[in-house]
Amino acid sequence: MTGRVTQALEKALGAWSAITDGDIGEFLRQVATELHHAIAPGFAGVALVTRGADGAGIVARPRGVSALPDETLRGFLTEAVASGGACKVKDHALDTVRFIDAHFRTSIVVVARVPAALGQGTDMVVWAGLLAGATPKLIAEMRAVTEELSRWLESNSATLLATRESRRRMSDARQRIGEMTSVAHDVRAPLAALSYLLSDLTRTHPSIADDARKIQAEISYIDGLMEGFSPAGCERSSDSAVQCDVVAALRRVASRFARQALDGGISFGWDVPYEDTFAAIDSLALERALTNTLGNAIKHSRTSEVRFEVVQEERFVIARIVDCGVGIPRSVLERIALADSGADAALDSVRATAGWGVGLLSSKSLVERGGGCFRVRSTEGHTCVEIEVPRAEAACGKGERNEKSVCATRPAPAYSQARVVLVDDDVEHSVSLTRVLRRAGLVTRSFESVDATLGYLRDDPSAKIVCDARMPDGGAERLLKALRGSGSSRSVAVMSGDADDESLYRFAALGASEFFSKPIDAERLLAWAIADNLPESSSLDGIGAIERERGERFIA
Repeated sequence: MTGRVTQALEKALGAWSAITDGDIGEFLRQVATELHHAIAPGFAGVALVTRGADGAGIVARPRGVSALPDETLRGFLTEAVASGGACKVKDHALDTVRFIDAHFRTSIVVVARVPAALGQGTDMVVWAGLLAGATPKLIAEMRAVTEELSRWLESNSATLLATRESRRRMSDARQRIGEMTSVAHDVRAPLAALSYLLSDLTRTHPSIADDARKIQAEISYIDGLMEGFSPAGCERSSDSAVQCDVVAALRRVASRFARQALDGGISFGWDVPYEDTFAAIDSLALERALTNTLGNAIKHSRTSEVRFEVVQEERFVIARIVDCGVGIPRSVLERIALADSGADAALDSVRATAGWGVGLLSSKSLVERGGGCFRVRSTEGHTCVEIEVPRAEAACGKGERNEKSVCATRPAPAYSQARVVLVDDDVEHSVSLTRVLRRAGLVTRSFESVDATLGYLRDDPSAKIVCDARMPDGGAERLLKALRGSGSSRSVAVMSGDADDESLYRFAALGASEFFSKPIDAERLLAWAIADNLPESSSLDGIGAIERERGERFIA
């Protein structure tokens, strides 16, 4: 009998773990059902009756199996506990109402022990109904069943509590996801309407094009967040391989904060690799984590520079956001450390705290759910948030990825001697492009003004020029007019982050031979820079591959 009881209890725990939302009453009903199957046909009915310290109780019995009324069973529990006895036998031979209605001749009521972990001050009895009289053997079996139940509950109380808490949280999570899905649907509809309205306003009022473009970028970002909560978005994420380009994601997030940083007197510094940096994490999750982290850095750091660093290791890609501001308060770091232990009080403390705590905790959760690691180091005057995510192959496949990397970093042949002049008042951007071009073997010079560039070009009649469209001293338009006035036919490319069609036509009319959108596709820039400096045979040596792949990799 003992072996059958233990097996029945294990089955009840397994069934409850699969279907419950943490309801202990449902667990007791599963136990009663499995016990009924284990001890039948000797006992015609089984029920577990509990009463907590607050007087609330549960009557758990198998569905579809007859038993005495709940009020009667609760009365048996009260009587058994009050008498202090471990076992009570009730003969219903003279109780015609109960006997006729429920068809039970005898009831055996045995008091069970309930571990304090499942409820301090909780009483429990096991009731068994018989169609005939109770024999000493049946009474002994019922006492043995109850004793085994008591021992099992004591041994497995921690498992029951953990399962109940886990299922309760899963139930809460499902409810919240359902609510978020509904909210996402409600939000996306007005976002689409706002997008259409913005498009119409831009056509009728071209002067707001720049602001409209920035607002549209924010709308697209929010729409992407909402899409992640939709059933279709979840299905696409589960069906497709999860990976993203860490550098590209970091640049997209930085571009969203560029105006806010500029208004706050904060500059962005970059130290990133120029090869592919694909990581095995959902791009939306990574961008949300980066957005939280960078947004907090700009809002709270009170520094003049925020620096981005990306390091690619054998198995991981590490993105760092570093600032030299006031640092994160120790109390906030301690709350986040406590949140790692799962303490509800610590989590509530972090959620209730404005500023760094909430953003960092949210980012940490997003990264760790994607299989990564989120670390924070902060002292007064220095803060480093480090996001480490597993490395992944590029979407184009391993073979093509390796070929692209070779093409992007292969030095130009010695006889090419291509020379490129960069004209940009954004020093960090010029430094990035200079690294790309010099790594490929090109002779590169950079200037921050049109006047300095024109002075240098008098001594270098063959260098190609890449000039920013908008600069305080006139930028590309002034440079092109000056070159045309001097009769120069050199190749000039214009780069801009927000040029419209009218600007492109104007630059082309002034003699521009190429146009690059920021962030610049480095491979396309290399192909343009060395196109006229290689012999025809060299087109088979990777340059054709670069041109075929243009538009796929933005790194500057």
